[in-house]
Amino acid sequence: MHIPRQLEESLKHGKVIPFVGAGVSMTVLAKSGEPLFPSWKALLMASVKQLEEGKKPDDEALVGSLVNKGRLLDAAKEARQALGANWHNFLKCQLDKTSDQAQDASLELARLVWQLGSDLVVTTNYDNVLHWACPRAHDVDKWNIEAAVEQCNLLRDGVKKPTIWHLHGHIGDSANIILTPDSYQRLYADDSTEKRYEAAIQTLRHQLASRSFLFIGFSLADEDFTDQLRMLEEVYQGAAGPHYVLLPEAQRAHFKSPTPAIEPVFFQDFGEPLLDCLRHMTNIAASAVKPSSSINTAVADYSPDKPVFYVPFRPKGEQMVGRRDALAEVRHQLCDGKRTSIGQTAAFQGLGGLGKTQLAVEYAHAYRDEYPNGVIWINADQDITAQLIKLAEDARWVSPLSDQPFKIQTALRRLRETSDCLIVFDNLEQLADIKDFLPKPQTNPHILVTSRTEQPGFNPVALNILTPELGLQLLIQEADREPDDEEQTQAARLIVERLDGLPLALELAGAYLHRRPAISWGQYLELLRDNPRSAFPARLQGESLTGHEADIYATLKINETLFEEEPLLREVLDLLTWSGSAPMALSLLCAALDQDKPSVLTGALSLGGSFTHPATAGRW
Repeated sequence: MHIPRQLEESLKHGKVIPFVGAGVSMTVLAKSGEPLFPSWKALLMASVKQLEEGKKPDDEALVGSLVNKGRLLDAAKEARQALGANWHNFLKCQLDKTSDQAQDASLELARLVWQLGSDLVVTTNYDNVLHWACPRAHDVDKWNIEAAVEQCNLLRDGVKKPTIWHLHGHIGDSANIILTPDSYQRLYADDSTEKRYEAAIQTLRHQLASRSFLFIGFSLADEDFTDQLRMLEEVYQGAAGPHYVLLPEAQRAHFKSPTPAIEPVFFQDFGEPLLDCLRHMTNIAASAVKPSSSINTAVADYSPDKPVFYVPFRPKGEQMVGRRDALAEVRHQLCDGKRTSIGQTAAFQGLGGLGKTQLAVEYAHAYRDEYPNGVIWINADQDITAQLIKLAEDARWVSPLSDQPFKIQTALRRLRETSDCLIVFDNLEQLADIKDFLPKPQTNPHILVTSRTEQPGFNPVALNILTPELGLQLLIQEADREPDDEEQTQAARLIVERLDGLPLALELAGAYLHRRPAISWGQYLELLRDNPRSAFPARLQGESLTGHEADIYATLKINETLFEEEPLLREVLDLLTWSGSAPMALSLLCAALDQDKPSVLTGALSLGGSFTHPATAGRW
């Protein structure tokens, strides 16, 4: 008998989860010396006998024929239909046994399973054998197919006491056991519309990806289950596992693993040689030096299912001024608004300085508990691939030692194939920049972007400049001091007016006054009038929580794509700049630009009014 070195290491570190199949239950003997439980084939042949006794010759022949052809799932389906209401009583008669019906010595194989170092044991068996064999039988958790709360706790904290997960159901709930093709489909289907056992299948995949399974008494002939292994093999490029299956030496010549992730461990024969093989493994598990307070938790060190809150900026929280309505509006749009071709979307849209990024930060923090699969932030104007690599590492979806392509692929799958999460694309310039990173149509995340320009597929949430009252409140808050008298209060109001209620400009002005307490509100107003560039020095960039452009001139620039969309906009702005502060009638504007009809300028004026400085827009 040869135990692979990696299996030994996994046993020593408590990273092996026993997966128990029918072979373990079939070793349990009744007092008479006969097997207490039937094999699956024997179970179905017993249904044939019951159909014979019920005088249903056609059904008897059909089920018997399917069993003989090895089509056991189809045979179970036909037997269930033919037996009707008697099906559940039939199953209970065959499988619902009690411990006093079993020979105690025949439970040795099941007892050894509990000595492999894991408090979690997964089984496809419907019976209570593992419960009888557990040394702490009085304190065992038994999960049916899905136990959503407990499985969530497993992913987060592990199990705290012996736990049996009946992956295909338990005889105590015979109506819901996995035994027929339709029930297998409900558990293992890839169809995203099938949600009945979603927590179960996601938990199973998580454990398969992060732990080594040891299959005991399980033939690996279950195609639906082995398909999960093959899928993980493809997703993780061979990194999932390895897993191990115990097989008798007689199968060495013709065993073919369904996936490279599974390695066979051969024992000489059933009976004592198999028990000796397991005893050797339990000795390895017991030899590990563990702290007395340690509990085997079966929690993955790295897993792409880990939820993540990945937002690079701090919220202002209660210090956010005048934006509650905008947050409520974007929440309504993402939850109940019109769905676009991209999905459930919203966009904070407008000129620089309105605080779009900070609002996205506030939304992410305010509603993080509404997104069980987390919040992911992508800076759309930066190298997204590099961000995905960092995201995969920081979220502990992959080991930092993994190859770069594997990190990118893992993060990209998580980004594109996960529902119930929030994805923020900040500072988006054009949709083409994120096209390859958008979620697939069958997923259901919320997608929020911030952008200076209109983005196809994203429902805009209008952002307005702050009112004079709110602007003054923000300026005083950021300056962390009140004006001394009415003259200084008036100067503060004029600062707000001159900055046109732009939150970023007011934050930077307040930061300037906070760091220079000797400068009065009136002196700063004069500086703003005479030398506005020096009123916003570049070193104040760190004063903004989002670290966005400290140069207020840069926040007021117009994206070149606007000029491509409305070529006359450039001429309009050039003319208004030349005209200074004097108002200009629309007819004069048309004449100066040699345009016959005012309607020709409608598009340019509307677009410019939406995306340029409010003071300029108000003069049109």
